[in-house]
Amino acid sequence: MLNAEASRGVGETAARSILDLARARRIAIALCLALLLALVYSYISLYIHGDVSAKQTDFLSYYGGSHFVWSGHPSQMYDFNGLGTYEKHVAAPARLRDAVLPYLYPPFVALIFAPLAALSINAAFLIWVVISFLLLAGSLFAISRQSRLSRDASILYWVAGLSFLPAFVGLAQGQTSLLLLALTTAAVLGLLNRYPMLAGIALALALVKPPYVLPFLVVLLVSRRWKPLSTFVVAAAALVVAPSIALGLSVNSGYADTMRKASGWTTQLGGWQPKWNHSLEGFFSLLAATPVSTILTYTADAAVLALVGWCAWNAADLEVPLALAVVAALLMSPHVLVHDLSLLLLPVGLAASWKSDRRLWLAVILAGGYVLTLVNLRFVTTTHLQISVLVMTAFAVWLALHTRSVIRVRAESVPAVTTRTPQLEGALS
Repeated sequence: MLNAEASRGVGETAARSILDLARARRIAIALCLALLLALVYSYISLYIHGDVSAKQTDFLSYYGGSHFVWSGHPSQMYDFNGLGTYEKHVAAPARLRDAVLPYLYPPFVALIFAPLAALSINAAFLIWVVISFLLLAGSLFAISRQSRLSRDASILYWVAGLSFLPAFVGLAQGQTSLLLLALTTAAVLGLLNRYPMLAGIALALALVKPPYVLPFLVVLLVSRRWKPLSTFVVAAAALVVAPSIALGLSVNSGYADTMRKASGWTTQLGGWQPKWNHSLEGFFSLLAATPVSTILTYTADAAVLALVGWCAWNAADLEVPLALAVVAALLMSPHVLVHDLSLLLLPVGLAASWKSDRRLWLAVILAGGYVLTLVNLRFVTTTHLQISVLVMTAFAVWLALHTRSVIRVRAESVPAVTTRTPQLEGALS
């Protein structure tokens, strides 16, 4: 009888826990939907009143750089004077906040955007926003399917992803961050599902922003995944050779010179101040002056990269180190704006379904980071803290601890794989 009563008590407790989890998930879905509607309403209102337009977005730099490819003067896309003159012409009667929106991407990106340069800026922007939305939706679908989330957890992941401020800003500004999300998603899922050539090609295309690729290369090297690594090398070489043939060798020197100049920017252009930089470099620049901030940044970058290598060496499969590589890429990149944080949708979607004794901590990190990062955008100048960097650091630590649990399981002679559990899907709430 006592055993029966005890069993009944355990069953009631488990049922109550499931009901509480379902209720919390429904509340989270409602809140995310409310935020999404508020963001959409605000943007539409600003657009109607003329406070935002395609001519006032960062898309203008892609449009301007690709214009010179389309017009047959590719070397001018890295010429600040020529680019600034054209951007002012396109933006008129609006005025640019800075003298120029520099084109900071490799030459092959200009080839990708070149067809859009044949259209008006408004038409090109609209088409790119639609493409970016499809890339975001495709990434969310692929990640949720890879993680095998339940219906309710998948709904929450979708509405949280669509209402995630970085993703929304990426759409509103016509940024390449959602393209980068789609490419890293293709690379990661290609590696996890044994499509190494697809992974290597996608990773090479992710050189849209080269610093983001380094942690993934460390994972491939340490785990000895030679086929995707060799495919990456060949594809990356092709992305250098093809534009050189089509546009001329001068575009490579122009790109290298622009990157050299950009490495020294701090307040010369809007968006380059430390308060807008959601990486370790921005974090330490807010707290200390050079050279202290530089020393701290390089030390922290080395530690993060070492953590990625340790994880790749010890993890039983690639899922955990690849998730960590995404977080590390954001922490280590020298220039991370808020829209770049949309890449976090990839590791969050993967980690949401893992079996872990620390799932409550994951829920706290994700929910707290979702809210605090949004709030701190307004108060970062006062606090001198990049909360987003602290959240990503906490997430990286959680991933490292999850790797330790996998090592412990392997030491106990139990199959050491990244297992999934429906209970952990509640971390999304």
